[in-house]
Amino acid sequence: MQSFIRSFKGLALVGAAAIPMIGSAQTAKYVEVLPPGATSTTVMSINIPGEVAGFFGDSTGTHSFIREPNGSYRTFDVAGATSTNATSINDFGVAAGYYGDSSGGFHGFVRAANGAITTFDAPGGGTTFVNSINLLGQIAGGASDSTGSFHCFIRNANGSFTTFQPVGPVEASFVNEIGDLGQGAGAAMTGFFGFSRGFVRSASGVVTLFDGVPGAIQTYANGIDALGIAVGYTVDGNGVGHAFQRNARGVVSLLDPAGATGSSAATVNNLGTVLGDFMDATGRHGFTRSILGKTTVFDVPGSTATIPKYINDLGSIVGSYTDASGGNHSFLRTETCGP
Repeated sequence: MQSFIRSFKGLALVGAAAIPMIGSAQTAKYVEVLPPGATSTTVMSINIPGEVAGFFGDSTGTHSFIREPNGSYRTFDVAGATSTNATSINDFGVAAGYYGDSSGGFHGFVRAANGAITTFDAPGGGTTFVNSINLLGQIAGGASDSTGSFHCFIRNANGSFTTFQPVGPVEASFVNEIGDLGQGAGAAMTGFFGFSRGFVRSASGVVTLFDGVPGAIQTYANGIDALGIAVGYTVDGNGVGHAFQRNARGVVSLLDPAGATGSSAATVNNLGTVLGDFMDATGRHGFTRSILGKTTVFDVPGSTATIPKYINDLGSIVGSYTDASGGNHSFLRTETCGP
């Protein structure tokens, strides 16, 4: 359950409804992501070909979807599941996520590009939540053991598992994202008054815990790229949240946009572009920060809050927004060359 853990990152020929644009010289196009019959939609990931993965609710429950670049939708469920939540899709069109069963348990699944679904449970005998799948087909997330404590897992494409818990006073941990070369980023809960620390894991298995700022109350590493650059958010001793970037040498930089009263980084793509959101006196906005340090602020037109979730290597972004009447929606943002 990606949204839970990170707060602890059929075919229908129906296109996405266009969100009206403001002005005539926009550099970005926004469309609403809305599977047919959906009453609520959560977008989680977008790959280089432009396939968007996520899940939606309707009158019968929670189902997964893949939105094709042409605007059509493929919806699917794990057989017998009470809910199916796709949380990630790689550049080969392989999606991964978790599903619920009738006894209240949660398990992992991977869906091949041809639609074949394989279910699995991480070692430990408890709940399995999936957060990410990379180009190699490695799947990562968090799983509980017999005591109810969460630990990290990585499932390889051949079905074998690696499990680990960062060394230290850690009660629970989970991987938020696995990079395309096998590096991981996540968070470890220390159990002391809600304290947490971020961590990165090298492809060879070396785990390093870190804090976003000295004296941080919480640090969550939400994303990591192929070069080992990790991003996330950290809460300082005054209770203020800051987006951060940690380079492969371990140097942490804060990424607060100008005027921000709080910020968070959601992920980073393989070109080093960081995606996040921040609060200021006017509301909640999305931002990107290029590898050269340029920050670009954006809002879904007509929205009162824009919360981006994922960016692919072409710069296409998915996320959620709130409209003027308080309704919540999902969006796809793509760059355009014309008016």
